Formats: sequence, structure tokens, C-alpha cells
Amino acid sequence: MTTIRILIFLLLISGITYGLTTIADVDRMKHDLSKFLSISRFNETEKSVARAAIKRALEAVGLNSMTHTFIHEESNEIGANVIAVQKGPYFGTGNDKMMILSANYDTLEGNQGVDDNGSGVAAVLEAARVLSTLDTLYSRQNTIVYVFFDMKHKALAGSHAFVEDVLLPLMERTNTEVIGTVIADGLLHFDPFPASQAMPQEFESFFPEAAQLLHEHSHMGDFIQISSRSDVDEELVKKLHPFLYSDHSSFFFHSKQKTVQIPTIYLTDTLNLRGVRQYCVQCDGLYMMTEQNMKFLALMTDSLIRLLIEMSGSSASNVVDDLYTFMFNIDVE
Repeated sequence: MTTIRILIFLLLISGITYGLTTIADVDRMKHDLSKFLSISRFNETEKSVARAAIKRALEAVGLNSMTHTFIHEESNEIGANVIAVQKGPYFGTGNDKMMILSANYDTLEGNQGVDDNGSGVAAVLEAARVLSTLDTLYSRQNTIVYVFFDMKHKALAGSHAFVEDVLLPLMERTNTEVIGTVIADGLLHFDPFPASQAMPQEFESFFPEAAQLLHEHSHMGDFIQISSRSDVDEELVKKLHPFLYSDHSSFFFHSKQKTVQIPTIYLTDTLNLRGVRQYCVQCDGLYMMTEQNMKFLALMTDSLIRLLIEMSGSSASNVVDDLYTFMFNIDVE
């Protein structure tokens, strides 16, 4: 039986506080967050500005993007996902093994959405920049797809439409295998103070081990939570784990879930369950971009970059292994 589990990975506070060199460019992510990911993205006018900026950022590194439009079933509103495909040599064939990295770009009404989910969008864009640059120097075997979902806050309509209208038909038509999907949903908020981390109702009864770890850690908000399925997403968690110190439901539960499993993990800083955001819905603005939080985001983005390099079969893997060993003084095997 498939069970959903919650894993909590703690980061070394010294690494956040005193700073480590990262592959992810903090200044570029600051630019994205301050320029177009710190304004409300609730109505179509606001969202169109964000989509245009996302497309420009992708095109700047040679990635053409497309807009996938869909209709929200309940409201009949038109939504729009942004998709960019970094093709591997076997794209469109049964020999391709596809990786998907995604984040939603919409916000609640009136919310600036710097953490939720400007940080996820910034991380995906930065990963796309790095992987595109590496493609000019190293070969890569598998396709990477970058997706920016609309309407997460309207019943996950964007990710649901992507899975049903785009991904499942592609997998069926080409016999392509999806070896991993990562949903980035809030990667910015780091709060190392005791009692800064809340738990949702019934969390302890469903996930007792994670709840116990959180209690032993004095309920500090200095970790990233990973949600996955115990017998489907094991390989993704194993690959991501050494580098870590929502919409995923659409990939878990879809029209062909009995016969088609899509390995998927969900990364989050727990959003409004952490720090001041527990009490202030509107406190997701530019003030979140502290040096400590930006370092946290950079480390999370590095973990995504490293995961994509390895899972996409890039020949840059050995070089990056050596770089991580030097930067973090860890064994990456």
C-alpha cells in the first residue's frame, strides 16, 4: 500500500549564518524576487506581468517557453501555465527519462508572495539558468521540463491541467518515462528560534516520527519539509538528501494513477506555519529577503541543481561532485 510520508531535513545553522559559497547566484534571485515576484499575482493583469518576466528570464538563457492555457472547471476562468523544455537527445522517444522541476507563480489576493511562491519560482529559474549554462560545456542524456503553474490557490487547477492535458498524453504517445518531479513551494523562510514552527491539526497523528523530531528540535523553523510516497519516490529522496542540510497532489492523484506512477516530491518551508507568517497573512513581502533567508534559498536551489544534474545524466556530475566536496567538505557518494 502506498503511504504518504513527511521528512524533515535540518540545515546546519552555522552554514546559514556565516555563509557558504553556492552555485546558485543569490544576486540573480534577489533581482527576480524584487522586480517581479514581490507584487500580487492574483488577477489576470497581475499574472500576465509575472508570466512575461518568467518567459524573458527563460529566453535569456536560450530556453523557449510555451503557454499552456486551461479553463478552471468551477469558475470558467482561463488559467495559463508556462512550460519550458530542455530537450535531451532522446526527447519524444521511449528512451527518454524526463525530469520535471516546477513551482506555482500565482498568489492569494493582495499578497506580495515573496515566499509563497516567489521563492519557488526564483529557484526554478536559477536552476534553469545553471543547467542551460552547463549544456554549453557538458553532454546530457535526459530531458528537463520547467513548469510554472497558475491557480494553485484555486483547487490546484494549473498543475491538474498540466498533468491531465500535457504530461499524461505525452507519456502515452511517446512512451517517455518520468523519473522524477519536484514541486518547490516556499523555500525562503528560515527561522532558527525555538517555538517558531507550528504544526497543522492532526499532523502528529498522521506523521508521528516527524512530529517527534520537530518536538526534539524545540519547534525551530530551520528545516525543509519533504512530502513523498514511501514506495514510489524513494530514489528521488535518496538523491536529494545529501544536499539539503501542494501541487504535488496533482501528480499523486490523477486519472491514470492505477497504472501510471509519477515519482514526485514536494519541498516547502511550510509557508504560513512558520515564524511571523503564522499570525500575519500579509507579511510575505520584501522584508522576507534577509541575508539569512536568501542564503537558505540559495542552499535549497543548489540541492535542486545537483539533483537535476545527476538525474538528467549530465556529464557535469563528476565536476559538480568535486565542487560540492570542496564547498561543503562532504562525501557526495
